Amino acid sequence: MDVKVKLNKHIYMLGIGGIGMSALAKYLLRRGYKVAGYDRAYSSITDSLVAMGAEISTDESIEAIPADFKERQSVTVVYTPAISKSQLLFAFFQKADFPLLKRSELLEIITQNSETWAVAGTHGKTTTSSLLSHLAVELGVSPSAFLGGIPINYATNYIQGESNICIVEADEFDRSFHRLYPHSAIITSMEPDHLDIYGTAEEFEEAFHQFSRQISHTLIHKVGLPLKGISYGLEEGDHHIENLRIEDSNYFFNWIGPGFRQAVFMSYPGLHNIENALAAAALCFSKGFATEDIASAISSFKGVKRRFENHIRTEKAVYIDDYAHHPGELKVLIESIRSLYPDRKLTLLFQPHLFSRTRDFMQDFAAILSQCDSLWLMPIYPAREEPIAGIDSEALLEQIVCREKRLVSAAEIALLIQKEKPELLVSAGAGDIDRSIESIIKAMQP
Repeated sequence: MDVKVKLNKHIYMLGIGGIGMSALAKYLLRRGYKVAGYDRAYSSITDSLVAMGAEISTDESIEAIPADFKERQSVTVVYTPAISKSQLLFAFFQKADFPLLKRSELLEIITQNSETWAVAGTHGKTTTSSLLSHLAVELGVSPSAFLGGIPINYATNYIQGESNICIVEADEFDRSFHRLYPHSAIITSMEPDHLDIYGTAEEFEEAFHQFSRQISHTLIHKVGLPLKGISYGLEEGDHHIENLRIEDSNYFFNWIGPGFRQAVFMSYPGLHNIENALAAAALCFSKGFATEDIASAISSFKGVKRRFENHIRTEKAVYIDDYAHHPGELKVLIESIRSLYPDRKLTLLFQPHLFSRTRDFMQDFAAILSQCDSLWLMPIYPAREEPIAGIDSEALLEQIVCREKRLVSAAEIALLIQKEKPELLVSAGAGDIDRSIESIIKAMQP
């Protein structure tokens, strides 16, 4: 690793309201940097940054840049890969030869002198890194953590610690995780994604092998992955479980590891979240912590916003929201929902994310979404992409076979809920579907 960039005291951030960028902004603000930035819309995240001292604008014009952030000699510009290179502000900074850093490059600078614990994988990064951070806090490690979601225990995506240990998500998008050289890491999955970047499933998998070669000490990985390290899984692996029982959406099981059996209570639902907890527990066990202390920490974890987040749970109605946006994530989400509520009619409100992902996994999406009892399908959220001819929600819906299916817009959701009165509603997606959560909760109320 060769990091030669020195940060200026003024940092301008393009896409500052993103979940990953905002965690970095909080780190910079806590350390006395002057921070300003642009995002397309204000949010609770940008509000929290403004309260910490950041200057934020949704105006894309050059005039909106604060005067003291226009001096090239004193400003470093950090941008998210989601920002288009033709975006007006990016083009201005690039043409004026400002120092430009990708988000991953800033994270590389921050972690270069830390003992980094990283979590990589197509699925489960945010929940697993949040669990790992919580275990580390409860075990007295006092880590700093940069998270891609907001753990309910901490109500923030950046945790500031006192030790030299830094917990991060190792994002495979844009090959960002190749900027990290962790001491220890977890790899949760290597299921192909981002084929617009990698081209083939083989290249995608090779990128994970490259990341694994950058780990200096301990690798924890999901059982079945073609990796060398400590494995975990529900039914098999160096760390696995036995005697699982579910009571009122709570999990009780025995954690089986090298030479031990430990009883665990876990109130955070989702079978996939048991696996995520096992991964975090296995890493902490490798550091020498006692299994009973790790189990105690697992029991106090409350979950992550938009990761199997329970909003309503009554005898008459259940509403759960999740970030699932890949076929593999939807599969484990539906399986977990079915295990908890086997007798309820499942209505899924899904917003596809990216035209390219919908194109690349059209048949997989169709097969998995066909497992719902009722599907409400929203238009594709484009994010950074331009439309692709023939790829839209109408084309996806045609391939889905379930008892009930329909296209819906965000404006129609509340009225549809009041009409249909779903007994088990799950919303899923990585776009702006979260803006509908409050209206969904209100409509679900009796």
